[in-house]
Amino acid sequence: MSQNDYAAQIPRRETNLSLEGGYVPDPDSNSDQCSSAPSAGTGQPAPEALATAATAAKNATAKAPAKRASAKKKMPAKKTAAESVARPGMQRGTTSSTERAGVHRVGLNVSDRLKWIFREQPTDDYGIDGHIELVDDDQDVTGRLIGVQVKSGDSYLYEVTRSKTEPGWHYRADSNHLAYWLGHCLPVIVTFVDGEQNSYWQVVTPANIKEEAKGFTIWVPETNRLDSEAKKALQAFATTWRSLDTSLPDNYRELPSGATACLKRAEPIDGFAVARLADILARGSSNARFTAEAIVSSTPSWITGSAVAEDLWLAVATYAYEHNHGPIASKAFAQAAAQNGPRRGRSLAFAGLAVITHSRDQARPFLLQAVNAGETLLSAVGLSMIDVPVDDARAVPVPAAIASADPDEIDKEPTVLNFLAELALRSQDTTRAVQLREKAVAASSEPGGSMNLALASTLWRQLREVGDRNAAVRRRAIALVQETVEARRMWHGPSDEALELLLDIFNTAGMFKEALAAALPDAEGGSALAHEVTTAVARRGALAAQAIGDKSASAHFREVLGDSPERKELDALVQDVVPASRDERLRRWSELLKEAPDDQMRSRIVARIVRLGAWTEAADDMESRSVLPPFQADIFRAIYQANDPTQDQQLGVSKLRDLARKSSLAAYELIQHLEETAEPAQAIRAAEELTQHWGDTTLAEQLVDLHWRLGDPGKAVALVTQYVRDDAFADSTRADMGRRAADYLARNGNHDEAVDLARAGLAVTSDDDLAWTLIENLHALGRIPEARDELSRRQPAPSVEYERRLWVELRLGTHLETADAWALVGLIRQQPAGTLRSDMTALLVREVLQSTPEGVTYPEDLVTATRDLQDSEGLHPQEAELSTDALLRERVVRPLAAAGDYPKALAAYVAGTQPLADVAQATNQTWSAVVLQRPAGVHAVSDLAPGLRAVGQQAAEVALSQQQCAIDIAALYTLILLKDDDRLRIRGELTSLTLPASFARDVSRTRAQVRAIITADRTLGINSAGHAAWITPSFKQRAELQRAADLLEQQADAAHTAATAPAAPYSQLAALAQKASLTVWCDDNAGRQMLRGRGVATFSTVDLLSVLAPHLNLRAISQHLATQQVVDRGCCTDL
Repeated sequence: MSQNDYAAQIPRRETNLSLEGGYVPDPDSNSDQCSSAPSAGTGQPAPEALATAATAAKNATAKAPAKRASAKKKMPAKKTAAESVARPGMQRGTTSSTERAGVHRVGLNVSDRLKWIFREQPTDDYGIDGHIELVDDDQDVTGRLIGVQVKSGDSYLYEVTRSKTEPGWHYRADSNHLAYWLGHCLPVIVTFVDGEQNSYWQVVTPANIKEEAKGFTIWVPETNRLDSEAKKALQAFATTWRSLDTSLPDNYRELPSGATACLKRAEPIDGFAVARLADILARGSSNARFTAEAIVSSTPSWITGSAVAEDLWLAVATYAYEHNHGPIASKAFAQAAAQNGPRRGRSLAFAGLAVITHSRDQARPFLLQAVNAGETLLSAVGLSMIDVPVDDARAVPVPAAIASADPDEIDKEPTVLNFLAELALRSQDTTRAVQLREKAVAASSEPGGSMNLALASTLWRQLREVGDRNAAVRRRAIALVQETVEARRMWHGPSDEALELLLDIFNTAGMFKEALAAALPDAEGGSALAHEVTTAVARRGALAAQAIGDKSASAHFREVLGDSPERKELDALVQDVVPASRDERLRRWSELLKEAPDDQMRSRIVARIVRLGAWTEAADDMESRSVLPPFQADIFRAIYQANDPTQDQQLGVSKLRDLARKSSLAAYELIQHLEETAEPAQAIRAAEELTQHWGDTTLAEQLVDLHWRLGDPGKAVALVTQYVRDDAFADSTRADMGRRAADYLARNGNHDEAVDLARAGLAVTSDDDLAWTLIENLHALGRIPEARDELSRRQPAPSVEYERRLWVELRLGTHLETADAWALVGLIRQQPAGTLRSDMTALLVREVLQSTPEGVTYPEDLVTATRDLQDSEGLHPQEAELSTDALLRERVVRPLAAAGDYPKALAAYVAGTQPLADVAQATNQTWSAVVLQRPAGVHAVSDLAPGLRAVGQQAAEVALSQQQCAIDIAALYTLILLKDDDRLRIRGELTSLTLPASFARDVSRTRAQVRAIITADRTLGINSAGHAAWITPSFKQRAELQRAADLLEQQADAAHTAATAPAAPYSQLAALAQKASLTVWCDDNAGRQMLRGRGVATFSTVDLLSVLAPHLNLRAISQHLATQQVVDRGCCTDL
């Protein structure tokens, strides 16, 4: 969220008493440990008391034989009870002559068609009829083997037609066959031989089988013929296959830690069943609900018949619950309880807890049975939750069973500790809640689990209540959430929930860059996984993007949000910046309140409504349910009264002042209210007092911002000098503050102080902009060796021509290391054609190809790249040899424009020989910011020569006929100078304006830069004698500059953008126009000539108005533009 919405974020509450992940069974959380031997009741039917609760699972088991009735007639006879064994496997059987013939046929196909080796097993096999050994194309025997099970004869073929394009067969067999094959030391395939002696095959892997209660099926497509076409697939299978036991460690890493703990406990007793279940769960993590539901509904015999069935079912249950599938988890817990093992009571309790938020009626029987089974603590948690109304956050008494329990026993139960923490939060005792959740994390055996999130959320709430002044606590909360995000990503869990909390912490701490990086998907340059960018994450990401002015990221998130209420909320926040009546804004927010899907959004909207001096029933409703905490409700009422013209507003402000001493949220609201309604001095004074009282970093940032905008920039610099070294502030915040203050100091000639501040900021975090600020100020001070050292150390990427020139200057006279040479290659490729590019290439050629020091060898690819650039520039070797450091420095360094060089660049612009974009680069500002400042005092919009005017009018006619054109920033600026009606008429004729995406970014960055400009003591401009000089803007000029920046951004937003390769501004514009066959509307004289030199048709505003003369009042327009100091370089009379 933006800082303006700081108070709108009410503390998170679980209004239905959910325990934030506390249901997960923790095998090490109490003294009831499982024996290493199977219990006497393992594998027995559920007791009578559990019959009703386990109905669904029993029905699935009961129906399975009926579904396969027809298959049983053709399957081998069942083993007798005497022949059965406790664990799945194979017993010796008989082999028919038909089967032997089938083996022989498969062997012939392998030898004749695959050209591989087939070795038949002895006739008394145990599920493997032969081995295939792979032979490579050079006839070398590879030693790679595949086990083969051959089936032949009609009794094994069940033809089914899945579709018209893929007929095939289902092979059905019992679990003993499958256990043998999956546990084999070799990869295994099954093959069929039909009546026409054709062989078909399928690999036996967990992914290819369909589990059933007492067996499995495997689909063999008719397209899988055992011939030469099968070679590639079988080679891949033999090469990549891994047995279940060797895959187990990797599978453990892809499962929730609670599920892994259950499986590891069972592994010594039934390792094969554990490996098999781990493989199924890990492979199915991307669709965990389907995976868990398939196991629960089929109740596989290899689970129910295992000596460790209880732990296997607990693993399934924990897996389902951690993936947020409570009802399925409840059924699996019930299955675990049905085994009558040592964890029966806990399993029953968790069966109830897992389903409680979905159906309290289903949960109660489980919890009551758990009480009868001796599990009183967990049952008390669930029964207490059932008795609390849904969406009610009022205080709840501690259940008697927990209040009377042994404290040591409670400290072993993370779920109970987490529950008690929730009760403490309901009683507004955040400190106690933190203590309890610290214990819960310590007692939990689940690293990076749900207990982490619960603790982090509570720490975050505590910081907001008492002031965000403890950097260690904030960092711990962030670390806990980040650990959970990464852990859940490992097993494809609900990482988006953890990501939401991380973004909330980042946004409320003013760490908007971190929030944006965490919320954007990796395809957009962020770190989020695609499935994590949900509506909730996108809303938080959009708030961060809006806070730092990243329009591209904001557009991405808005697209994700679609037409949701969250998207409308963001739109309303943007609209609030535009002047509108109180009634209009109130109507907008009141309508949105009706669409709010949850209490979180309702609370944010209520915060907006009370700032408009209105109250709403929604606030009363949330207060009655304690969803709106009492302290937050008091703040809202005070804000409401302070803004309601029908009430004693001064009394409302007094209440807010009183609350500001009790809550940092109220302090922020008071400062914001005073800034909007009182004198700036009052807001600054209150900010100074409350920042000292709370030590809150958000209030401190607010105070610095007030000094920049309304007070004394010198005080802002003094505060930043202090804060940039204070680790209570977020690293990115310290870097941002340091960069702004260092730029201010540099503009005012305080280069030494700027260097110190930049270094302090860089000691916190890496930042290219701050690094260039440091290097440029060292250069301005003549401390060239230091500047060169910092350039080598920081390695900042140059983004503008000034930085590229400075990079080259600092490298002159020094040997280019390989990394530096590659960097120079990159800079040359970015630089548009011209003298600078040629000189940079000459330097590269001389260093890499001609003047390499003895003993130094550059990589061949670097040498090749250098020769390519030499050829592309048409650079003769002798030219490079003649490019001495002195000559290069003269040609490269001369254009570097420090403050003293500014008049030269300005004079070139006034003379029409240099575009204003170059002036911007020379002064290290955005192009848009320089356009808005109008350093020449006037805005020149047309050519002097009549011939050029005629050419321009022809281009304007083309644009009007197409109703579209490309546009530069200077012309966008002219557009905002026109009256609204005239601007709309022109936009009606030119319905589509296009500009390079880099221009749009330039405009979006300008608002922040304009803020820095208007807080400066002085800026460069034209004095009364017509010379460049430092001038002090008036208050009116500062306000007009800010208004113009806002209007320019609106026009840029309304235009289309197109990506272009990095280059000089007018080179980008030329490339865009040529690619899209557009003319260019350009109000920079030198820029127009540069475009025309590249063959691009271009026109000015004067050209356009001349063509539109029949439809416009040119005299009125000329008079209006004259008041805006717009001239056409000698042709004003034509207007």
